[in-house]
Amino acid sequence: DRFINNYFICLEKTSDIEELTERVADYAIRLERSGYGFDSDINILIEQLDEQKLRNLEQRMLIKIDGMTKKDENKIDIVHFLMEIAHRKDDKEEYLKLCERLRGMIPDKEIDYIIWGFDETGPEPEVF
Repeated sequence: DRFINNYFICLEKTSDIEELTERVADYAIRLERSGYGFDSDINILIEQLDEQKLRNLEQRMLIKIDGMTKKDENKIDIVHFLMEIAHRKDDKEEYLKLCERLRGMIPDKEIDYIIWGFDETGPEPEVF
């Protein structure tokens, strides 16, 4: 966690928004591929970036996923990372918009489960 903390702090302080977007998107893709993450990664981004810079980063990452298809695993990984940011910020509206971007990319039942996972209200939907 400390390594990731230092990495993101250095990245934020030394990178322009374009490089920051590229590096964070690359991190998100690698994170999904490895199957694990760090407890602090997204919290560090939320805490280290001012609101405007974080919003700018999110918008630039959304541009990277334009034209996403089922075969674009990297773009799907970026959406999952952005969903986690929205979840940690307790931004349900943004979270739901990102979930809808996954429609047609992953099964609807899985999307329903992901949506339910935001606040876990109501009965747990069946995934399989």
